[in-house]
Amino acid sequence: MNDYLIGIYKEVGKKPTLIKINNKKEYVEMLLEGEFSKFEYDDYVVLYKTNNECLLANIYLNTFSYVGLTIKGNIFVCVKNCVLFITNDI
Repeated sequence: MNDYLIGIYKEVGKKPTLIKINNKKEYVEMLLEGEFSKFEYDDYVVLYKTNNECLLANIYLNTFSYVGLTIKGNIFVCVKNCVLFITNDI
């Protein structure tokens, strides 16, 4: 298992930044300020806060259909094969 996750962290209304965090569920929860969900997109995983109804929209993903997906709140995006802990926990 990789000890660290390297990916793009994007806060609402700010430019994305490259960050490195521990590859543990607790660290991702601290980064996203609560429980999180995942959205697999091509070779990447988009992690976002589960309870995000009251948050501002951050990004829009084209899901190869007529209607895409808007993700609200802060997000963390990393390569799918590096996120090993997520497959067991979610």
